[in-house]
Amino acid sequence: SGGASTISDTGYIVTSGRASTTSSTGSSVTSGGSSTASDTGSSVTSGGSSTTSSTGSSVTSGGASTTSDTGYSVTSGRASTTSSTGSSVTSGGSSTISSTGSSVTSGGVSTTSSTGSSVTSGGVSTASDTGSSMTSGGASTTSSTGSSVTSGGASTTSSTGSSVTSGGASTTSDTGYSVTSGRASTTSSTGSSVTSGGSSTTSSTGSSVTSGGASTTSSTGSSMTSGGSSTTSDTGSSMTSVGASTTSSTGSSMTSGRASTTSSTGSSMTSGGASTTSSTGSSVTSGGASTASDTGSSVTSGGSTTTSSTGSSVTSGGASTASSIGSSVTSGRTSTASDTGSSVTSGGASTTSSAGSSVTSGGASTTSSTGSSVTSGGASTTSDTGYSVTSGRTSTTSSTGSSVTSGGASTSSKTGSSAITGGSDTHFPTGTHTTSNKSNTSAATPVEEVKPTGSLKPWEIFLITLVSVVVVVGFFVGLFFCVRNSLSMRSVLDTAVYRPHGPNLGRGPGGNHGTHHRPRWSPARPWNRPITSGTMEMRESHSGF
Repeated sequence: SGGASTISDTGYIVTSGRASTTSSTGSSVTSGGSSTASDTGSSVTSGGSSTTSSTGSSVTSGGASTTSDTGYSVTSGRASTTSSTGSSVTSGGSSTISSTGSSVTSGGVSTTSSTGSSVTSGGVSTASDTGSSMTSGGASTTSSTGSSVTSGGASTTSSTGSSVTSGGASTTSDTGYSVTSGRASTTSSTGSSVTSGGSSTTSSTGSSVTSGGASTTSSTGSSMTSGGSSTTSDTGSSMTSVGASTTSSTGSSMTSGRASTTSSTGSSMTSGGASTTSSTGSSVTSGGASTASDTGSSVTSGGSTTTSSTGSSVTSGGASTASSIGSSVTSGRTSTASDTGSSVTSGGASTTSSAGSSVTSGGASTTSSTGSSVTSGGASTTSDTGYSVTSGRTSTTSSTGSSVTSGGASTSSKTGSSAITGGSDTHFPTGTHTTSNKSNTSAATPVEEVKPTGSLKPWEIFLITLVSVVVVVGFFVGLFFCVRNSLSMRSVLDTAVYRPHGPNLGRGPGGNHGTHHRPRWSPARPWNRPITSGTMEMRESHSGF
């Protein structure tokens, strides 16, 4: 890597820098100002203006780029086009994707047409994969036939196995598992590894990912770490991102946020300011201060949240709780989710349509997938047939097994469960699809209708009781004021109508001048009886209102 460098290898090669070229018969990656990558296996190209041509998997990202591939291809950038018979992804200012496999399009003005699974997220970023893929960040792209992740300013990752890319402008490609990270980073792995951030290092015998200012990842399975200073240790698949966080899991786990910890025997994810996740299955937690406990797949995100589920659950928002025994969905201000499997939608205005599991969140986004997909961020879309997670504005974390996304506007997704964050909401899904928060519409075909097994917390019971008391007191106070006002109005009316006739009652000719002056008396309406001056004086002296 550096100003101008070239790498040629028959195995794994990576090239980065402002002006560089890579040629390899295996897997190759090129990133920087202007670069070109040509490979018969997997290739990736990123930078100002670049082109990638490959018969395997290829990815292109940057200002103006084009990708043509018969396998998997991804194109991202301001003005780009992707045509592929396999899986393709296009993102950026104005882009178009046409594919018979999986495709995703995101960005200012983009269109995606695909019959498979695709994922796209972020300002100008794209991720495409036939397995698990994630993309997030300013302008980044990820393409892989296995699991891939891309995040950061302008970065790209392509791999035939599992790959992850994040950071300012960096790229990593590998025929196994590969990771690339941004400004000054190094990746070493015999299996799957990912490193991103200011200065970070990743060492793993399985799949690992590390990103952030200064972070380290050590894993025997698949792990990812990102954030200012973080560490990830996992025997399965784990991810950690943001500030200062730690992840420990025997299965697949992810942790993100400033100060967070994740412990899981299955797949777990944690993100946010200070959060903890404990799960025996797959769980995800994100937000300021949150906790997730699940025996299946669960996701929690938001300021301070808690998730308890025996199946797949998702919770997001400022202060929210999710309890589900199936697959759950998410939240957003104005969102719609339509899915026959598990889907989640959250964010400003988003729509999700999937025959499997899909999630969409963010300003204006759409997700269409036949598998499982997750999308979050400003304007983003995520679709995938395996495990996929996409998150918007800044950062994303993905893993071959479990996947999580964290950062400015962050999202977490799982093959079983998926989660998205936003506003402040509560989810109690009993089937496979749920949408909540401010104005949402959800249409789903739940797998089974079962009562949630989660019990209410003491503070929840107290809150419900308090709200009930306030409502009752308010009702009676309002009733009291209504009665008082009605009595006062009747007193004024009675005084104005009957008092002038009081002195003339029963005084011969000057008394009653006809039937229309006589007082209206009815046993059924005692309040209409005539009021004498004495009665008025007593009423005035005893009126305490």
